Amino acid sequence: MFGSQTLFWFDGAILIWAGFISSLALVIYNLVSNNLVSDYTKFNEELKEASKAGQLSHADLLNNYGTRQLELLDLARFAYGQFSILVTFTFVAGFITHALGGFIMRSFAEDIPGILKVSTISFVVLGK
Repeated sequence: MFGSQTLFWFDGAILIWAGFISSLALVIYNLVSNNLVSDYTKFNEELKEASKAGQLSHADLLNNYGTRQLELLDLARFAYGQFSILVTFTFVAGFITHALGGFIMRSFAEDIPGILKVSTISFVVLGK
């Protein structure tokens, strides 16, 4: 990466992490978030309809809605708890990739072969 030297393995690992794994992690995080939001929106609509129909005066039905709400909140807590570490690492890897790519392109752009320029720029773009 630096001149005629081969690609340093740690830089390559950071570039691959930031380029591919970060993209996949953020896609999965957004899919989980959208699914939770749509399920909770449907639940709220059902709750509004039941309230308008006067069905919330029945204790069993009210307990059922309360149980469903707790299940949705537990699922959200689990999903966001598991993905928060991954999203933090992807942010850090993306930041390192951005700084590393800027340093490489400003300092060594004349000495880098064409294929390494293309791969470095593509990983930086994917990591953002």
